[in-house]
Amino acid sequence: MGSKRRESVWIYHVISGILLMASICYTFSLGWNVTLRAWQAIKDVGNSCAYYTSFMLDAYGFDVFDASATVQYIPESMDVFMPASWAEIKEYCAGFWSRFSSKAYLKGYFAWLGTGIAKGSKGFLLVFILAMPLILCVILSFILSDESYGKQSIPLRIWLFFEKFFFFPIVRTIKRWWRFIHDEDKDGYKIVNIDSEKKDKDGNVEAHPSVVGKRYRIVFIAIWMFNLNIATIGFEFIAWMLWVGPALGFYNIFTQIAKLALDLSVGIRTLPKIVSIVLGLWIFHKYRRHIGFERLSDLEKDDMQFLEDNPGNYTVVGKPRVGKTKLITLLARLENKRFRFRAKRKMMEDMKQFPALNWHAVRQTVDNFRKLPKFGLEYIRGFCEELQSCFESRKSMSDKERKGTLKNFQAQGYVGDDFIFGYDYEKFGMTYNNGLILIPIWRALTYYMEEYAIYTSDSLVISNYPIRSTIRFKQRGRCFPVMKSNCFKLRPQDVESATTWSHIIPHDGLRLGVKYNPDGKYNNSIDSGLLVISEAGKEFGNQITNRGKDKAGGCNPTNDLWMMNAKMISHAMTVNYECYTRIMVDEQRSGSIQTDFNELGTKLTLKRRTKDKIMMPFFALEEAAYMLICSAYDKIYEFYWSRHGKDCLTMHALSWLDGIINSHYVRTMNVFGSNDVKLRTTDESSGETMEKSKDETLHVMKGMTDGDVYDTGFFGIVYREKFKRSEVGGREKIPCFTSKSPTIPQMVFQQSHMYKEVFKYFKVDEFNDDVA
Repeated sequence: MGSKRRESVWIYHVISGILLMASICYTFSLGWNVTLRAWQAIKDVGNSCAYYTSFMLDAYGFDVFDASATVQYIPESMDVFMPASWAEIKEYCAGFWSRFSSKAYLKGYFAWLGTGIAKGSKGFLLVFILAMPLILCVILSFILSDESYGKQSIPLRIWLFFEKFFFFPIVRTIKRWWRFIHDEDKDGYKIVNIDSEKKDKDGNVEAHPSVVGKRYRIVFIAIWMFNLNIATIGFEFIAWMLWVGPALGFYNIFTQIAKLALDLSVGIRTLPKIVSIVLGLWIFHKYRRHIGFERLSDLEKDDMQFLEDNPGNYTVVGKPRVGKTKLITLLARLENKRFRFRAKRKMMEDMKQFPALNWHAVRQTVDNFRKLPKFGLEYIRGFCEELQSCFESRKSMSDKERKGTLKNFQAQGYVGDDFIFGYDYEKFGMTYNNGLILIPIWRALTYYMEEYAIYTSDSLVISNYPIRSTIRFKQRGRCFPVMKSNCFKLRPQDVESATTWSHIIPHDGLRLGVKYNPDGKYNNSIDSGLLVISEAGKEFGNQITNRGKDKAGGCNPTNDLWMMNAKMISHAMTVNYECYTRIMVDEQRSGSIQTDFNELGTKLTLKRRTKDKIMMPFFALEEAAYMLICSAYDKIYEFYWSRHGKDCLTMHALSWLDGIINSHYVRTMNVFGSNDVKLRTTDESSGETMEKSKDETLHVMKGMTDGDVYDTGFFGIVYREKFKRSEVGGREKIPCFTSKSPTIPQMVFQQSHMYKEVFKYFKVDEFNDDVA
């Protein structure tokens, strides 16, 4: 919270106070109806509690008192407008259909409909007459042309003055007040209450503005829960639950539905119509967004199931611009989460084997190890071996040796006063019987620490291009960190704080043979992770491109043993029978990659992709409105600016409206957009042919692949450097043809192999830049 926010915070207190007073005034305007219903609901809860207690005592033979519940009755003060029993429902249905055959009812209905149409027509005609001069002015402003380039009309200047000094300051104040009561700063992040313990001159604790804002929100919610009978509905539900079990009163459910409808109608009947409509639309929008997020989660689960059903490495092939890199990026992000889910599941299995072990201290030890310069899975294994060795030889150590060894362990980050994290091994034992073997505690401990390191790591992806991951962990103190990986609900302002980029792949670390830099400090650092390589054919080559390289000196694909490492690397990256590595590459054709690699796993051939679709329901009407309004605006925009140079208020308003509609459509499409990729999977490790391969479908969600997750033109940085070295500039500086037939100098200028073969007979042996 900056000083500017502290100086202007009084305005938020004023706004909050005004809204609270208005809410209280609304409460008094409702009279005693809401208060009476709340009191009746509280009495129903009390009577149901007494009824339930009497029933339970009677069941155990204690006939202490008799009680009756009142929740199944409708109080006399309630004017119920719905049938409250099955008999009333049947009577209402019979009367409902008879109305259609009643002449008096139909006559009254059409009379009411005609009166409404007449009133509406008069209102429309009045509005049309009053708006006609304005409509004519707008039409004339579009028909007449001018050349006042860069100028603004007088109405627009007046409106811009109003926007600058009245409209936008009010909007900004409302937004800041909203953040004030939601404990958020200007960037949308939660405010840390660092000043909540600050004391004033008298020594009293001074409340942080965000704490006060939260209190306003709680009071505001409480008042409106009372105003809209939400509290009453909650009390009635509790009373009904206490009564329905002992009384088996499901037959009387219609009474509760009638009372619920009456309580819900309070807000609809008493609030202004426009407020009720806006509130209803807001609730509907929130509900359909919830459905959309659930559908996206289902698509994500389907893609993860694809990864589960198709183990091994992946070679993604397809024609240019079909989305190969996007697909391996999607699979990499999914596998980054799936590795963690698997590690978490295995951690739970290890913990259940020895539940009495202080697993909090184990996790804290791993977190402390991360600060060491040589942290890794092998470091964890070595530490556990040393700890086990010291535990087994503890009796032969002197007190000085034991304290010195423990002090050395604690200096590394070990949390404990003995050699086994304070575990009572005499009481709980040192082994676990799983029905097949006896698992020693040291094995479970080592596995748990390795899996925890994988589960809480920054990024498990190692790639030759940047891949963004948005995985966060929610943790309180030393409690278990809970992974938050739903990127679909992540707000744009929170992306950067949740971002971890993939590790840069050091290929020498994957070469068992000749290396470019034999002394590189990262040559032995890849102990786990998902390897992602785009344009793999340009890295490994094939039999033709690598021909002759085996006799050449230096590091090349024929002597670096990269492929041999790819065949065996899974053995080194297996923890507790789970492999935490995978290789994913993409190329335009599988023949561009060495045959050894293609036979390591599955080839995914991209066939086609469907059009984008919105996973949020009921968006078709909004999409139709977007297509209609934005199409009309584009035509109006082009027509106006082709005849005018002056900006007017009408175009300003239309641009503002189009911007709102376009932003809503774009944001919805980006958050809930998805398309399906049809591909053919071929298991080349088993020699499967294309005829026996099967078709699969993967769901590509925009929230997983778009939004600066990766750069599809990441190799373009090489060409940017190439363009910088141009002596003349870009494409527009290259000479053009001057007629439908090229000249000889123009053909020579093309530096073509074909033309060179032809022109050698005309003694034109050199290419040059002269086309004159």
